[in-house]
Amino acid sequence: MDERIVAQSGRFTLHGCGSALEGLKGSDSYIRKFLVPANMKQKLRVRLQMVGVQGWSLFPDLQSLADGLKNREYT
Repeated sequence: MDERIVAQSGRFTLHGCGSALEGLKGSDSYIRKFLVPANMKQKLRVRLQMVGVQGWSLFPDLQSLADGLKNREYT
């Protein structure tokens, strides 16, 4: 099991129809797409951090941890 899949509560699906899930009838009942406007991305990042969502919690490897620590301000 890959650490990222576990950290993100990921799931695999297997479909035999050869079509993308988005194109299947009724897909709007189980697929959601969220568009975040560019001017709101930083605000969303800050709010996610406030509730404990960090890059390294979604991508648990040393590179993500280093990037996260590098981008934090320590006072």
